[in-house]
Amino acid sequence: MPRDYRRTLTPIWAAVVVALQGGAAVAQTNVSPDRPAAPRVTDDPFEPPNAEGAGASTVKVRAPEFSGKRLWLGTAELMAVQLIPMAFNNAKDLEFAKITPGAWKDNLENPWKWDNNQFVNNQFSHPYHGALYYNAGRANGYNFWASSAWPWIGSLMWEYFGEKWAPSPNDLVNTSLGGITLGETFWRLSSLTLDNRSQGRTRVFRELGAGLLNPVRGFTRLVHGETGRQGENPEEWRPSTLQAALDVGYRRNAATVSTVRESVDQGFVGLSMRYGDVFDDAHKTPFSHFTFRVETARPADVGLQAKRLTTLQSRGSLAAWKLHDGERSHHRFALFITYDYMSNPAYEFGGQGVAGGWIGTPLDNGDVRLTFETLVRTYALAATFSDYFETDEGRNYDYGPGVGASGAVNLSWKGRATVGVSGTTNWIETVSGVDGRHHQSDWSADARFYVSGRFGVGALYRRFDRESRYDAFPTVKFDSDESRVFLSLALPRFGR
Repeated sequence: MPRDYRRTLTPIWAAVVVALQGGAAVAQTNVSPDRPAAPRVTDDPFEPPNAEGAGASTVKVRAPEFSGKRLWLGTAELMAVQLIPMAFNNAKDLEFAKITPGAWKDNLENPWKWDNNQFVNNQFSHPYHGALYYNAGRANGYNFWASSAWPWIGSLMWEYFGEKWAPSPNDLVNTSLGGITLGETFWRLSSLTLDNRSQGRTRVFRELGAGLLNPVRGFTRLVHGETGRQGENPEEWRPSTLQAALDVGYRRNAATVSTVRESVDQGFVGLSMRYGDVFDDAHKTPFSHFTFRVETARPADVGLQAKRLTTLQSRGSLAAWKLHDGERSHHRFALFITYDYMSNPAYEFGGQGVAGGWIGTPLDNGDVRLTFETLVRTYALAATFSDYFETDEGRNYDYGPGVGASGAVNLSWKGRATVGVSGTTNWIETVSGVDGRHHQSDWSADARFYVSGRFGVGALYRRFDRESRYDAFPTVKFDSDESRVFLSLALPRFGR
């Protein structure tokens, strides 16, 4: 089902930056025994929740976060997440939204069919909708694993009863798996924004920012009076470490098909984040460590990219096992859940899956860290550009399961620079589209140098190659290069 993502993306951009810049723990000041504590915001964004000044005494306040389960409220919110777009689509008099008991009967009896919507609708809008389903559970007391059932339930309800079209397997997978990954990502980002100790204008801005990132959670907090209640922050709300960078710059994509080469120049804005430490936190609850990237650029006049959203990726830890721990070296076997959305003038790729493998640091002295990773990747369902498939609804990509591998090497010098090289390769077997198989690979090298506190400069080079072997059409080989330079702002501070 087509959905306009732009109204969602713009406030999310603003709220993510607020989360990173203002995701501070709040300490309490000294108080006399007969006076309540007056909260204050500290300069250090990660001061411990109960930090004390010299000779200080503190007053602990009951944490207001709900610790039980609210099944009926969660169910009502899940239904509301479905009824609101249903009503909107009906108001626009869209044919697929004219649901009746007869349409429900047809959906239950007839075979499932692949959805042929545009790339942004199937690979972003559906996963985002799944994230709302997920947080209907998460905001009402359910943990990661229990909340993971909610997008599957919500998606099945929508496929059978939310629209007139036949249920779609790609919608179910994209909404459910993508919804889990994006749902927990936005849960953690909204937690960074929230602060139960703040009050006044600061509290209002924090609650609004969290609501933009996670509307279902914002509504739940409002209904239960948590938006103004004072108390301590749950430990889960603050990661052990957080590092993010806001990049603004210029990029050029140049692609070759056969002997024709075209290039596109664009300005871009990107935000990348590392939440928690993979060696210290990945063995804890899911998403105690995750990496996140979002990027926008002006729509291209030529090529594939027709929307402003060009990149949205999240990789969250599910579990990790210790292989070795030394004084300055650490090695883990880690398991992740992944979400990828990449759309630029040269190529498009989207998929949901899991990845697992070795992550190690042979050198970590506190100021300098060298890390390696080698992962095996699987995609429950991946979408990649098709040279011979296009529908009236705008779908121009093939669907299929995939397998692959990725690797990365990163060197970071705390407070000064980061340099990295990474690469991915995957094979996708088409199950919907033009029969065949795709092999694609990309590798990139990037560097950032912080020359004045939070402010720095950076550059990146990326190479992408695709070979598509079709059963009934000629093989197509495709390659593209991307170069970029940018200014970088560390949020909230530059670490390792």
